[in-house]
Amino acid sequence: MTVSTSVLAQTCMVVSPSRASMQGAVIVRNNRSGIFTTNASVALFRPSGHQVMDTWKCRESGVGANSWSVCFGQTITYPGSTRAEGTVDHREIPGSPMSGS
Repeated sequence: MTVSTSVLAQTCMVVSPSRASMQGAVIVRNNRSGIFTTNASVALFRPSGHQVMDTWKCRESGVGANSWSVCFGQTITYPGSTRAEGTVDHREIPGSPMSGS
């Protein structure tokens, strides 16, 4: 999703091979020729909508010109279907697909 001119972001899930541990992440791509300063947050939810951890907030930081930055949430041991939802500059970005159980 475009969050600013030449800046893209998406939310994803990182799941261990055993599927017992997981974390959410927000990926920001800066296609500008200069630094882009932003903040990000991520939270994990069950299919019911129940939030399984407090929102994880990354401090404001600069994403270098023509580069990537990733905000990783806390790793939790919580097997089962879960999805991540995130924000960049306090704007919702599309959530991840539901991870399998």
